[in-house]
Amino acid sequence: MKGGIYSISGKTLVVCDEDLLNLVRDELEGLLGDTGFSQIYPDKVPPEVANIIYLSDTPLPFIQAELQKGDEDFSLKRSDHDGRRYWQIVSPSKRGQYYGLMKFLEGHDFSDDGPGFKIRGVVEGFYGPMWSWEDRLNIARFMSDLKMNLYVYAPKDDPIHRERWRDLYEDETIERFHELADACNSRMVKFCYALSPGLSIDYSGDKDLGAVIEKFRQFLEIGVSCFGLFLDDIPEKLQSESDQERFQSLGEAHRAFTERVYRGLRELDSEASLIFCPTEYHGIESTAYHSEISKLPGDIMVFWTGPRICSREIRSQDAEKMAGAFGRKLLIWDNYPVNDYDRRSLHLNAVRDRDPGLPKHCVGLLTNPMSEAEASKVAIFTYGEYLWNPGEYDPEISLDRALTYLFGIDALPLARTLSESLVDFFFDPDERTRWVQDAISGGDDLDLELLLHRFDEIARTSDLLCTLENEQLVDEIETHVKKVADIGALGKLYIQRELLRRKIGRNRSRVFSEGLLDRLLS
Repeated sequence: MKGGIYSISGKTLVVCDEDLLNLVRDELEGLLGDTGFSQIYPDKVPPEVANIIYLSDTPLPFIQAELQKGDEDFSLKRSDHDGRRYWQIVSPSKRGQYYGLMKFLEGHDFSDDGPGFKIRGVVEGFYGPMWSWEDRLNIARFMSDLKMNLYVYAPKDDPIHRERWRDLYEDETIERFHELADACNSRMVKFCYALSPGLSIDYSGDKDLGAVIEKFRQFLEIGVSCFGLFLDDIPEKLQSESDQERFQSLGEAHRAFTERVYRGLRELDSEASLIFCPTEYHGIESTAYHSEISKLPGDIMVFWTGPRICSREIRSQDAEKMAGAFGRKLLIWDNYPVNDYDRRSLHLNAVRDRDPGLPKHCVGLLTNPMSEAEASKVAIFTYGEYLWNPGEYDPEISLDRALTYLFGIDALPLARTLSESLVDFFFDPDERTRWVQDAISGGDDLDLELLLHRFDEIARTSDLLCTLENEQLVDEIETHVKKVADIGALGKLYIQRELLRRKIGRNRSRVFSEGLLDRLLS
């Protein structure tokens, strides 16, 4: 195989920024063997160095490279010079240089690339069982591999995030947040802490404003600079008398309070950013509430989930319309593969029906996953590919790659069958199982034999549980795999019975007792 690491032999020098060293040193030394590192390009390269991998925001004078426009765009170019082989990775940002290095490690020598969406990530924003701290660290590493750049912490069932939002976190918990934020930052993923105070807040007074700022201060002290103020899933009317007296509408209260939070936050950290989740966060019709929110400072990002809370399709023209209503490019909170609305469901499929033109009207997109962190990786994987290159995204190809990543290449056929069956039998069964009814009611014996084979494949999905070494994944999917396998076994019995009925029906003249036959087949 040619390209990148596969064409390197001899001593290698890696020139990169200090912040990248800890991230790439071990991996490069493992792959390249005799590797040296430098933070600047040396005046004199040692004669024993045969290869140089150069990461910077400016190209080397003897290797032409077109400077990239986007902050995370990069140019990867191989060139021979002065008896050595160079791989030059140029990007305006360290994150872009890191992405270029990832491309190089995939085996590429030449690439001019960059993301479709500016913000690409995960919002841990579901109701129900929360992820463990190890889950979060694991997902952060996974996101980095997929070139995702934002992790938002906002689980609804964290009482200190929502129900008891005024309480500060204990020191032990803050240490866990510190570990998570550091892990994200070290992997080029920004960590964002969000607060959901809307169930019990007084928008007009100073006390609750101070409580929000003090809560955010806890995270500023551990290096977090991105915050969320989430006012979703709360009463749609002002609750306190003081708020009713001061504000004409919920939208006015939310706009005024969010502005005050933003000013207080920026006084503490002039580089801090804020994401706002409105109460009216879905739909495609402009409202008076949207008009109020549009008055917020332009650098406050605003969430939108699409035409519905859980949108099957998000179209570019709808995003454009709602961007106009909110007065800014929107940040999409995409409620797939989340399953908190039906804990009996499990989503092991690709993201679909997201318009490739969405980056024109949206600053980014975050996927809201399931409580099942390992199983969520299937959808997150496909989001990573869609968000980086929406124009060339193919959900079927991406799904196979995601399933291969999680289940292994040998188990791909069974994993594919499981993925499809979870949709067919549990998501929209009346529509998606019509192929079964058509084969039974109007098909011939060959159609039934093909259906029998399909049900046999479905019944064998239980074999997946024997092939997996990932115990957490087994725990998360076992119940759902067994349900699917049971449906397959039941389907096999039914089709075998139907085939037997037809065979006997064609030979009724040979049967001694018609009554016995009817009882056996009833």
